[in-house]
Amino acid sequence: MRKQILVISLLLIFFVNWGHPAAAQFKLGAQLGYGLAKYSKPAGDEEVISTDIKEWTTYLAGNYTYNDLLLTGFYRSGQAWDGPLKHSLAQICANYSILEEDLLQVYAGLGYQFLHARLEHPDPGSEGKFEPRSNSFLGQVIVAIDVMENLEAITTITAAPRLTWNLDTPNGAGNSFNYSLDLIYDFKDEYGLRFGLMGGNYKIRDLKIKTSYTGANLGLTWHF
Repeated sequence: MRKQILVISLLLIFFVNWGHPAAAQFKLGAQLGYGLAKYSKPAGDEEVISTDIKEWTTYLAGNYTYNDLLLTGFYRSGQAWDGPLKHSLAQICANYSILEEDLLQVYAGLGYQFLHARLEHPDPGSEGKFEPRSNSFLGQVIVAIDVMENLEAITTITAAPRLTWNLDTPNGAGNSFNYSLDLIYDFKDEYGLRFGLMGGNYKIRDLKIKTSYTGANLGLTWHF
């Protein structure tokens, strides 16, 4: 996952140095939070068992706006309070404004994501780490609303209908879905307070594995 973070960071730096016109703006954010995850796996004879997990979450995000173009990238990680279970998601996306009316602006775009998980092994007789990884193209929709002066609400929905997992299975495929709702309050010209709710899920079809998660986080943003 370090390579994916590096790729996203380099791309964001490139876009910032691409130019500094008056219409452009760059934002960075870092948040910490608490979340719940549910991990489901087969137990034989069509039975499925589920495990509820409490987790700490970290969220790093950046976006670059230039006229009607919005470039976004983020990294999210969830680590179980106790035990080795964890998952992380990194993605970058190019979005274009498709609607702008008064206080409302809607973007739609395409991007790419990297997903890594450390899970309980789906085979009860197997030991050792089970760490599936995947990458895929995705679609994204962003709705931004200026609620009041210095307060903005942003809803982001992303979906990857077909993930490619690094598993030796006849159909190592799956899908993922993610959403977030953020409130950003700019208490100074360059700084803001950010509160977010987010969630999603991902699946490995052949192994009948599904993980879903929800969480809340709080942090700061810096824009220039």
